[in-house]
Order: sequence, then structure tokens, then C-alpha cells
Amino acid sequence: YGSDLIPDCQKTIVPTDSVFVLGDNRKARLDSRFEIGFVKVADIYHVLPFEDQKKYQQNLRDTSYELNYANSPTADPEEFITLLNKVRKEKNFPQLKLNPLLNKSSSIRGKIMLDTNDFSTEATKSGLTLEKSIKESGYRNIIMAELFTRGVYESDELLENFFEFPDSTSLLLSKEYQDIGLSSVLSDINNCPTQVIVIHLGGYKPPNYQKSTVDSW
Repeated sequence: YGSDLIPDCQKTIVPTDSVFVLGDNRKARLDSRFEIGFVKVADIYHVLPFEDQKKYQQNLRDTSYELNYANSPTADPEEFITLLNKVRKEKNFPQLKLNPLLNKSSSIRGKIMLDTNDFSTEATKSGLTLEKSIKESGYRNIIMAELFTRGVYESDELLENFFEFPDSTSLLLSKEYQDIGLSSVLSDINNCPTQVIVIHLGGYKPPNYQKSTVDSW
């Protein structure tokens, strides 16, 4: 579960004056792999002794089984949509429908991301943007959006991870979209097994014409 700062399957040297910190939930923790980076020893003011950590150990994540999923897609689209729609229903939001064409477009995007090692929204290296993959799939609608993340997630973990961030939460709970598609795509990058999960959203937004414009017609 590497990042752009510290990629998967590559050696990293920790500076002698620093430490490398990791959260127990490798899939969804902002730690030394991301913006925090290496932590200077001089900046550490307190360490909780191991014997004082017992009350927290029951909440630690069991990671012993996670390597079993390294080479297989894990997030099930139908299960994910069911969990998401449950949250939307609690908020009295309309239900999203799983759309096979958006499944296809999200798969197209996932494959090109892995083929070109380009995990940018702008498709800087690949040139195959959200709009182009949507068009290639044959899906048609007024508005569209995309979410993606690297890593191995079960459906409930994936939803929890997206809900950690305001931008992805607002998209998944938006009333503007009616359709959704999800694909888990696997490949190797620099001989390292890598999975990307891509979500595409589509919806219809009625045009808001001025009365004078309508009258002119």
C-alpha cells in the first residue's frame, strides 16, 4: 500500500535522524507514506510504552490475511452499491443504479491508469480522460464524475475509505447522479502487483433556461 512519495515494491532508506511511522490500517491511514513523510526524532515529544498500549490493542487491525488478496480483485460492485445506497436511504437521498456501461468506462480508465502508471484525474500521460472513457463505453448523460483509489479493499472498507475525505463523500452522497459503475483492475507496475478501483458516476440535470429564452423559441 505505497504512495507516490513511497511506491510499492521499492526500497526506501530512512534517514538516521528520522523514523518511519505507519498506521495499523495500511489501506486508509495518512502516515509516512504520504504527506507526513519521515518524522524527525527531535520532533517526537512522547512515546507510549508498549505495556501501556494494551487497552488499545483490541482495536488494532488484523493484517495477517491481507496478502491473500494481493493478486485478486476484492471490491464487489453490487455489494458496494448496496452499502452506499443504505447510507443514502438513511439520508433520504435517491438510490443509485448500477450501470453496466459505467462499469465498462471505469474498467477502461483503470486499465489505462495501470498501463501508463498515470493516476491523475487529468490523464496527463495516458490522455484517456473520464470523458473519453465514458464516450468509448457508449454511456450518455449530462453530468459525470470519477473517484479512484489504489489498494486492496473489501466493499465496506472501500466505502469507509472514501467517506474519510470530504470531496469523495460529497460525490457519493450527491443528489445529482442516478447511475454508478465500479471496476477493480489488477496489473503489475515495475513488477509490483497493483490494484486500482475506479468509480464512475453519471446523471441527468434538467436545463435551467431563462423564461425569456423559452419564450423566444
